[in-house]
Amino acid sequence: MAKKKKTSSAKVQKVKVERVEQKTSMLESFIPKDQNAIISMAIVLIIGLIVGMLITFGAFSVAPVAENNNQTLSIDVNALTLKVEDYLNNNLVVDKSVIAKIGEVDEIDLGIYRLYFTVKEDDALVGDGFVYATNKSLFLGQMFNMNEPLEIPETNESEQQVETQKADVPDAELYIWSYCPYGVTALAPFSEVAKTIGNETQMSVILYYAGHGEYELQQNKIQACIQEIDKGKYWDYAETFVDQIYPKCGSTKDKACDLEESINLMDSLNINSKNVLDCVELKGDELLKEHSEKAKAMSVTGSPSLVVNGVKLNNFNRTADGMLGVICNTFNEAPQACLAQLGDDLVVSGGAC
Repeated sequence: MAKKKKTSSAKVQKVKVERVEQKTSMLESFIPKDQNAIISMAIVLIIGLIVGMLITFGAFSVAPVAENNNQTLSIDVNALTLKVEDYLNNNLVVDKSVIAKIGEVDEIDLGIYRLYFTVKEDDALVGDGFVYATNKSLFLGQMFNMNEPLEIPETNESEQQVETQKADVPDAELYIWSYCPYGVTALAPFSEVAKTIGNETQMSVILYYAGHGEYELQQNKIQACIQEIDKGKYWDYAETFVDQIYPKCGSTKDKACDLEESINLMDSLNINSKNVLDCVELKGDELLKEHSEKAKAMSVTGSPSLVVNGVKLNNFNRTADGMLGVICNTFNEAPQACLAQLGDDLVVSGGAC
């Protein structure tokens, strides 16, 4: 019987390091390279949306890696915990009322650790999740070198958050494509806000572009015409469109589906579908041209975009509570309806068509 060849511990360690380094190249293909991702990550931590993003990150089932073959693989876990905690709180969490705290730590591979954390704001738990780290690097959607302070790039004036203007009757416009998934998830909470404070404001949805084809162009015209003919019932139509028509016809990309389901929905809401379709035929192109020109005038380039009192907001919270707060802050004297507690579920944290 042949003897098994004994492998030296040095060779075993070299193989392990090579395997870990191979995982690094795999991971880096998923890591955003632009500096704007750093700013986005800071914002994510502050608003407590860490969990979903980290779960997505973890779903790739690849781990970060040792930095080089000469790395000392024995790591003081307590020191690493403090180092990661310090880096998170001093670089990625810019609101000092928000604190990240490391809890359990697992070594998942050679020199690679998964650190579970909680995030508290004013002692209230707002999120939890995990990060990957080695002795030098932290992986949180993007690789950060913990031996170097984070350099936040300067933003130009157009990228900075602008202050909205106040008015007795605020004007709020949501710019979307009707079948843009990001626009759709903003439309539902915007409609909820309109049903809450619509009598105190001027609120509209601007269907400024159809990037998905004829079925989207048709729906843009339908929604523009409903706002022209029966604005009060438009918000119920918009909310139900998000729940029923978008998932059904958006998947088939079928113009006939869009038309049939739209007519059924209008009829169920006592919206005169004949008048709306007459408007689509006679005024649809004209209305969409007006919507497109508005978008150009406001330099709107993405769906969704929010314009309040003639000011385009570069960043806004895409929840009903978030939009209500933004709009109510622009009243000279906010009405009682602004005290309403609306939904705070955030379906899509970012992105645009």
